[in-house]
Amino acid sequence: MPVFQEYDTNVVAVRDETPGKDKPGRVSRYILQVLLAGYLVMGGGAAGWEDILWEPPQCIFRQASMARAAVALTFDDGPSPRYTPQIQQLLDDHGAKATFFVMGRHAQRYPNLVRRLAVAGHEIGNHTYTHPHPPQIDVETLTEEIEATRLVLQRLGVPFSGLFRPPYSQLTSDEEEYIQESHRRLILWNIDSGDWRGLSAGQIVQRVASQLQPGAIIVFHDSNEHEAADRQPTVEALRVLLPLIEARGLDCVTVSELLGPASPSPTLTRGQPGLADSSG
Repeated sequence: MPVFQEYDTNVVAVRDETPGKDKPGRVSRYILQVLLAGYLVMGGGAAGWEDILWEPPQCIFRQASMARAAVALTFDDGPSPRYTPQIQQLLDDHGAKATFFVMGRHAQRYPNLVRRLAVAGHEIGNHTYTHPHPPQIDVETLTEEIEATRLVLQRLGVPFSGLFRPPYSQLTSDEEEYIQESHRRLILWNIDSGDWRGLSAGQIVQRVASQLQPGAIIVFHDSNEHEAADRQPTVEALRVLLPLIEARGLDCVTVSELLGPASPSPTLTRGQPGLADSSG
């Protein structure tokens, strides 16, 4: 069973110490092999392995369909007691909804900020606990980071969104596999506000406005991993961007609303060759 190391209410780590527990993904692959074997035994054998394909649900998203006149504003690294309330007030004033990818450490430090966002109808996603650089850690450490944050949000009564955004937008292939097999959706973006570069409010507005289109997922930041960044330019840019987005006939919705329901569970389909090449 997972062992949660805590001091008072502070989640320090989440580590699975079940005897004989294998790496994430291998159990799922084993189950898949059993299902495939059963399929063959029950009459699918004549088709051969090449006629059976595991179709994993899509889990990586940078934007949504342009069919709907809506965009998703997203905010990373918060919450921040200085900037998040200002951003929430602007969003609420315009009837806009957004998705906040919070760090578990910050959510635990400022629980009321997270609760207020959720109560107001904004969506909360997972951005790890301490903001590590994923390619520099192993999949077990990433799992601990994600699960520690999930526990913090669960204890705050925040609904599980199933959304994850990796720090620095980078993952290894093993880490991507874990995200998929844990039934999460990996959310990137197709419009970068550039606020993390220290741009002025005017520069942020120009970058976003010049690329704005239906279905866009736009990334902003309401803090950083050290709580040391000046995000006032982001706040001031939103004062201009929110009316501009409205003027272009676009709604601001959560990522989940923009993307629609998650894909169904993996299924076995016939008539599509290539299992041997695609199983990895």
